Amino acid sequence: MRMIAWRQLYWLILSLHFCSGSTWAYEPITHSLLSVEALSRSVLVTSSTKLRSYGLKPGIAASGDRFPNSEAEAKMTIEALVSFGADWEDSRSIFQATRHFYNPVDGSKLLPSIGATSPDWALEDNGLKDGQLFSYRLMRRNMLRALTEEKKTERDISWGMAFQTLGHVMHHIQDMAQPQHVRSDAHCDASYPCLVPGALFGFYGPSVYERRVEKSMPPFGNYPTVYSNNNSTIFTSARKFWATNPPGGQSSGKGISEFTNRSFISAGSNFDKPNLFPSPRLNAELREEKSILDLCLEPGAACSSQGLVGIVTFFGNQIEDSYIGENIVNTRMTTLSIFDKHLEKYGKAQVFSYNRFNADAAARILVPRAIGYSSGLVNYFFRGEVGLQKSASDGFLIRNNSPEEMRGVFELYYDDISDNRYRVRNASWTLTIPSGGTSVPVTFDAPLSPVPKRKHQYMLVFVGAMGEEVPKQGFVGAVAGSLVRADPFPPAFSGWRYALQGPSGSGGDIVCAASLGGAVNQWNMKNANPLVKLVPDPASQLNQDATSLSVGASVSVIDICEGSMQSSSRGVLYGSDAGLLGVKPMTNRQILNGNGQVVAIGSGQQLVFYQTIDCPAGYRVATEPFAIVTAAEVNEVLHPIISCQP
Repeated sequence: MRMIAWRQLYWLILSLHFCSGSTWAYEPITHSLLSVEALSRSVLVTSSTKLRSYGLKPGIAASGDRFPNSEAEAKMTIEALVSFGADWEDSRSIFQATRHFYNPVDGSKLLPSIGATSPDWALEDNGLKDGQLFSYRLMRRNMLRALTEEKKTERDISWGMAFQTLGHVMHHIQDMAQPQHVRSDAHCDASYPCLVPGALFGFYGPSVYERRVEKSMPPFGNYPTVYSNNNSTIFTSARKFWATNPPGGQSSGKGISEFTNRSFISAGSNFDKPNLFPSPRLNAELREEKSILDLCLEPGAACSSQGLVGIVTFFGNQIEDSYIGENIVNTRMTTLSIFDKHLEKYGKAQVFSYNRFNADAAARILVPRAIGYSSGLVNYFFRGEVGLQKSASDGFLIRNNSPEEMRGVFELYYDDISDNRYRVRNASWTLTIPSGGTSVPVTFDAPLSPVPKRKHQYMLVFVGAMGEEVPKQGFVGAVAGSLVRADPFPPAFSGWRYALQGPSGSGGDIVCAASLGGAVNQWNMKNANPLVKLVPDPASQLNQDATSLSVGASVSVIDICEGSMQSSSRGVLYGSDAGLLGVKPMTNRQILNGNGQVVAIGSGQQLVFYQTIDCPAGYRVATEPFAIVTAAEVNEVLHPIISCQP
């Protein structure tokens, strides 16, 4: 990088002051378009369960949730928040653009004494930056708050900040697909104030590349999203989206800054400029000559050949995309000056120019990659996936469905009827779970007060180390969350009651331990678990403390049902009926206690577990379908969610 003297820096700051209403990167509308397209290709859209798992509505636009942005404006969709952040990233201060450069050859920023490199500023993984409000580090903190804050208003604010910040960070990835930003090539997009420093000190003015992309956006193409849970071995940290190799190794690196730096020239780093880079190199064999008339007739050229006669000479280069293994020929890397034929007569050095045709050729290759890398960053941020399943013994197993080992704290939270969120007592575990593995069995007590809004539904939250993303000073580390369903039994069956569901002809309703008189309907419920008591109706006081209970011709009715599901504020939660919310029936299945002993065997009948919930005045009991039912959960979760609804 060519050093800039303090006198030059003075003019640079002056021009920045006058240019504060413009940008030093892709134009705002360009960043918005690229970010929305990248978001649409990310796991937030392509996965039907990703947003649901965080307790959010599916959909990033009209059908989804809305959250406030940092300016406390009207609530915005996820798509609008990301677009807003990508747009606003350039406009926060007159020095903001100096933080959007990164030279992968030497790891330098644009100005030695001002700003920061793009990855240092956007990530804050190498230390905190004064004035930075929208970094990857803060995005993680906001995500954790969005999952764990007590008040829903605070959780919504945190989601808004997280999604807006996602747009800010995506902006940086997109700038790395602009050649000037990876080749220490300063530029200013307001013509007049750039003239003086440009003329005096060689400081480049408006960006031909950015103006061309804004006026003639190339096709987005189908470049692959560079990260997914099935393709996670290359970009193992957020920084590697910028560069996978240390400075100097850009010739083989798979980061977007490395690809752009080694493959393209820019107006201020052309072949007649003093600050040459190791690549690309001029290849005399890749030479193309076109008449001005033919060039202006090309689709999208938007130029007029009126009064112009002559030949334009382009030089191209071979480009290797080391991520997907593609070799590309760019036939219009740079252009010889129209004066070169005359200069050659006098033995003068060649002069190169950078025009709309060079910019168009570069954009057709770079814009699809700006989208693919931006989308990959979204997938990386949301790569954490956790779940909960019943243990074969006591309690539950926490699943790590992520592509990397998880080391940290796992906690359960629940919402009350006012949407306040609380951590479940004795439901915090420090664990290490390998990718694709499960934890040791964990147990917890179901919360009773405040009254849960949705009984058996919890938010499982992880915070800690995942792969190369680890906690350190000021950085919480990786974060993941997922809505899970859990019925905390066995072994204690605390607070649960039991009822018999009769054979066909009972209409699929709970028959309150009624004997229908025939031998086929005689039940023998055997309980070998001393923690379980079969509790019939208190009025009958029959066999209340017995460890076995027989229901047959000798006993007409044992009623252990409470209230009416239709009218009472005390509702019955029950499951395992073939017609109930798609949950598989327990008919002909053995019900085992914590010791593996048979509690009941039904042939055409079922033992149904149920539990009551007391709703405050003005609320009714309602059952809800599962928000998410995976193939594994169908056999593990026996109950729908019961909730208190106003």
